[in-house]
Amino acid sequence: MPDHAATWIMPSDETDRGNQLGAANVAAERAGRLVATIVEGGGEREVAVTAGRETGLLILPELHQVLPEPGSALELLQQARTEDWRLMLLSLGIDSDSGDVAEQILGRGKEHPSPPPEVASPMPPAALRRRVSVGTEDAFLSSGAFHVDLYDASLTAVGAPLAAATDILDWGAGCGRMTIFIKEKAPGARITAADTDPEAIAWIGENLGLAAAVALPLLPPTELPGDAFDRVVGHSIFTHLEVEPQDRWLEELARVARPDAYLAVSFNGPISLRWHRGHPLAAVPESVAEETEREGIAIWRGDGWEEEFYEGYHTTFHTHEYIRDHWGQWFDVVAIDEAAAAPIQDIAVLRPR
Repeated sequence: MPDHAATWIMPSDETDRGNQLGAANVAAERAGRLVATIVEGGGEREVAVTAGRETGLLILPELHQVLPEPGSALELLQQARTEDWRLMLLSLGIDSDSGDVAEQILGRGKEHPSPPPEVASPMPPAALRRRVSVGTEDAFLSSGAFHVDLYDASLTAVGAPLAAATDILDWGAGCGRMTIFIKEKAPGARITAADTDPEAIAWIGENLGLAAAVALPLLPPTELPGDAFDRVVGHSIFTHLEVEPQDRWLEELARVARPDAYLAVSFNGPISLRWHRGHPLAAVPESVAEETEREGIAIWRGDGWEEEFYEGYHTTFHTHEYIRDHWGQWFDVVAIDEAAAAPIQDIAVLRPR
């Protein structure tokens, strides 16, 4: 069945089922195939693997709904390669044909099982969790803990662990996916969560017991106090901003950070560009890669994010040279950790000039 594909799903409702099948159909079509077999249910691994062998392509739209155990996805990927059939994990942007990047992502995830549910009580409502592309409670918890571990590792490597901080800004906190675990890492710190989503920030303010929860405008100025924070963590924000908004936020972060502060923020570097170009559902034009190499920064405006969020919200790629040279107007770039943030973003550790 060389023109066919199989998909393995365990939807939460009919809407979720339609979304998952829609994603599987798009991925299959881009691979020149049609979805011929649908396997439903989390306990149907052997049936799904058999369908993958028979069609040559197995597509998992939502990994954690069918493979909740850490390490299971890596084992499945390795099995697909050994048996010479293709595996797509759409929620992680992984195609088994994309090489070592796939195993790197899954290998790191294996080391971070879900924390116990009581760590994150109360749980944000599903509608807020979906805004950070993590709908299930288990996936929300495990991804939040995983991200905080990764950022803390980058900060610890330069002698500035979260546990040593007194005032931490979780910039772009959403509904607290990372915030709840920052509290675990730094129980003695005053923590401020800030985001442009007023509903998510309102939920944090009512439920997480932080020093402050601040709703931000799309662009500075903000109500955040100056010289207030000795640690700032920002995941996947500069990955979506154009040049002028980036510069405005860099200036604002320099204002709110103390002179001795450390900031850890992520961006899409060279490895992330390669990952996006191999993503089963993405179609990054060659012109974006060329512009990134030529200018040091490029915005992929056909990514679809603008329809979901707001005008000007896209996928942005950087070179390391751009980060060091352009961001160097506001910060000393202490370190760049390649592919250090999930799924494959780089982390820049900064200090105010």
